[in-house]
Amino acid sequence: MVNTEYRAQYQTRYETGEADDTGGSGDELLVTELDDEGMLTTLRLYSSVEQSIKVESTTLDNTDSETVFKAHGVSEIDTGDFENPVAEVPAQSKISVKLDSDPTGDIAVNVRVDERTG
Repeated sequence: MVNTEYRAQYQTRYETGEADDTGGSGDELLVTELDDEGMLTTLRLYSSVEQSIKVESTTLDNTDSETVFKAHGVSEIDTGDFENPVAEVPAQSKISVKLDSDPTGDIAVNVRVDERTG
């Protein structure tokens, strides 16, 4: 948990991913990389049908992987903030938002990532 008074030490970026059931999109909705330690601050998912998703943190050299968030049977998620992030991740990591199966219906995911700068 990070106290709001340290927000100036982080750089914020917003990223979006989407999928549909037309095929070829696989299970990954979004992947983002961090050079320094950081956090997946917010996670928002919107889907036309219920989905099961997971968020994984993996080192860039693929030596260590951890599931940091899971949700089953959801069509909408809106969770996390700066003081209570969805997940904190170490430096040299990538964050992946994945479906547990092939996409069904239309799916959009929005994340806010805060990466430490100082």
